[in-house]
Amino acid sequence: MESVKVANMKKLFIILTLIMTAGTAWSQAVAPVNFVNQLGDKKQATFGDAVTIYLLTLGKDPKGFNIDVQALTGMGILKDNDYKADTPLRRGMIANMVARHLKLGDSLFYNIFGTERYAFRACIAARLMEAEGSEWDDISGEELLEIMSSVEYRLEVQK
Repeated sequence: MESVKVANMKKLFIILTLIMTAGTAWSQAVAPVNFVNQLGDKKQATFGDAVTIYLLTLGKDPKGFNIDVQALTGMGILKDNDYKADTPLRRGMIANMVARHLKLGDSLFYNIFGTERYAFRACIAARLMEAEGSEWDDISGEELLEIMSSVEYRLEVQK
């Protein structure tokens, strides 16, 4: 009788472990979807949003702002970053990340100066961003998602 109780306890333990593991996996799969949905509704995207969505676009799991910034710096996407997570995102900021990552060499001035202004122009020339506005314009979450969709498409084409 006691061996039956032990066997039932083992089964219960295995079932609970499987449920907890599946729950963790499910929450990890749902978190990026929730982030993207919330980002799409934001009137003002932040630098932290750009860092997170860039990692998700690359198929990597975000681990927190500072670790994510280090990862993007290690990949050459960020350089000399002095932005905080809650800094309002401007077109030039995301353009600079994109231009570094995709090595957009079509712009002579971007190759020489490497500034946000010329990164924005290089992204326009590569048809990754719209030509409206300037590198100083703030962007919404929806605009950020559109830009990253263009980046993702370009990465797929380059494969």
